[in-house]
Amino acid sequence: MPDLAVEINELYVVAHYLTKVTDDYTEAAQLVLGCTPPAANAPWTSMVPQWESLRSSVTDILNDTVKNLTDTATKLNQTADNYAATDQAVADEFHSLQQQDQQQWRQDQ
Repeated sequence: MPDLAVEINELYVVAHYLTKVTDDYTEAAQLVLGCTPPAANAPWTSMVPQWESLRSSVTDILNDTVKNLTDTATKLNQTADNYAATDQAVADEFHSLQQQDQQQWRQDQ
């Protein structure tokens, strides 16, 4: 790849690993959501509403992170795809101009 070109493969690699991290956050959110508050007859039962609120907040944060990581991975893939399409279009145009130049040079001889 040219020195100044974007390393398209690196965008795909990062998107791939973000997807793997997203899986971990999804699992964590499910585990937190699956936690149950302390027994209803225990002395700390007055804290159950606060505990449930905390569980909900942590789950929301994890789910928001999943959404952000997913969106980022999607955008990286789109960027790589768009760059590849643009790069190919530029390469095709350059090749076409080269052929025109070569044809012109042959006529000038």
